[in-house]
Amino acid sequence: MYTLFTRIAKFLAMSVLMIQLMLPTQAMANSISKQKQLNEPGPAEMVLDGIVVRPIMLGLTILGTAVFIVTSPFSLLGGNLEDAADELVVKPAKMTFIRCLGCSTPERKYEVVKQEAPAE
Repeated sequence: MYTLFTRIAKFLAMSVLMIQLMLPTQAMANSISKQKQLNEPGPAEMVLDGIVVRPIMLGLTILGTAVFIVTSPFSLLGGNLEDAADELVVKPAKMTFIRCLGCSTPERKYEVVKQEAPAE
């Protein structure tokens, strides 16, 4: 009985300690996500985006266009041609060519700033 009580107490103490250690990490993650929402990437994100992500997105745009062309008769019969075009061609193209370098949203930087400006 003493051993069971000791194990439960140790488990609870470790759980409380882990939760206390995770709180600063959560606060830092919230500040990073707010920075990402404002589209203010750092130099590391810009380099990674230019060297790795953009070529991959260009390949996905080309692949999505090919898949769209092959499956467009079926999409036309199913009535979702516009949805298929949007998902397979337009969204990857926006992520490749329109968004700012290092940003995570498919908009130009000035469009995001206009959307977040307070209404007067």
